[in-house]
Amino acid sequence: MQFKKDKDSKVISNICLNLRGVIFKKLKKIDSDYFKKYIYRIFKDENTIEAESMKYKQLIDLLNKKDINNKDANIIDLGGCHGFLSYLLTQYTENQIIMLEPFEESVNNCKKIWPSIIDDKIEFINGNYEKFISLKNKKSKQKITHIMSYDVIEHVGDIENFINLEETIAQRNNTKFIHATSANPYNLRNRIRDIKLQLKYEYFGNKNKSMKSSSSFESYFYLRFNRYNKYQKKYTKNNNISIIKSTIFAFLTRGLTKKEFELSLSSNFLKLLFYYLKNLNKIGIFNSIDLQNDSWMERHHNLNYLKKIIKKSNFKNIRINPTKYIYTNKSNLQNNIKKIINFLIDLIPINKGKLLLSPAIIITYNN
Repeated sequence: MQFKKDKDSKVISNICLNLRGVIFKKLKKIDSDYFKKYIYRIFKDENTIEAESMKYKQLIDLLNKKDINNKDANIIDLGGCHGFLSYLLTQYTENQIIMLEPFEESVNNCKKIWPSIIDDKIEFINGNYEKFISLKNKKSKQKITHIMSYDVIEHVGDIENFINLEETIAQRNNTKFIHATSANPYNLRNRIRDIKLQLKYEYFGNKNKSMKSSSSFESYFYLRFNRYNKYQKKYTKNNNISIIKSTIFAFLTRGLTKKEFELSLSSNFLKLLFYYLKNLNKIGIFNSIDLQNDSWMERHHNLNYLKKIIKKSNFKNIRINPTKYIYTNKSNLQNNIKKIINFLIDLIPINKGKLLLSPAIIITYNN
């Protein structure tokens, strides 16, 4: 769907640029460094604003055209975090926007920034699907035409329950779901990164005990390695743990919940390998779990399995679309590389082939 010329990304990014000073002023009243990091990253300069606007525009372009001028209809920005997608939706549609976010701090911070800018066009709700369903039952006339998210579904612990809840929400509506995630299981760049981090924190980390992790994602690898070694030394009285054995164990236990992981520590390798192969269709190869709070850090879903459970919940028109790299008019090496990769994506005739280079995927379906 193509929007009117006065609603293109360049015009919207210019509007956002004019808001930059106001937003930065409001940020001074916010204590959360996590929240500030996201806002500063978006509004850093003209190029970042344009790039972020274009990134979310890929989702907005998939809205059903017949629904965007319906003031009685609602669009849910699921896991909206910083509220930028919700704000953009107010610029492109006449719908009422609902930002549904499970972290109370993010909701409270959004309330300090956006309402005065967009005249209360966004309803901010702290909660998840279960809470929203409870609220929806009290507001039965509420029509939900779209539910959309960016980088949310890879953090869902129980994807089957998540899809079942979407089926419940969609029962009284003709709802279209649009979920984008950068956890693309086919992306070659992501796979190379995983291998590098595994070597850095699970193999070489064994030799360099003072090695520090540089991000929460990287610390996950070192955490897993440490858990395994401590268990082996405590319960098997073995002080000479094989580096190769540790690395294989770490690979096989990706995608397990905290409880399953703890049980697997005492398993022999044949049992662990059998469990992994038995659940490979669900777990996938590159899943990872945050062992500290038992939630997925970045789950690279097996896309065939994902399509299967979406179809099982009576959804139709299921599509997994590749995306392209977002670049600006600024002339530099990074933008030139992105242009070349996008050119190569266009050359590949089938979607699964495009996903090898695609930075993210957009999953769409409706009831």
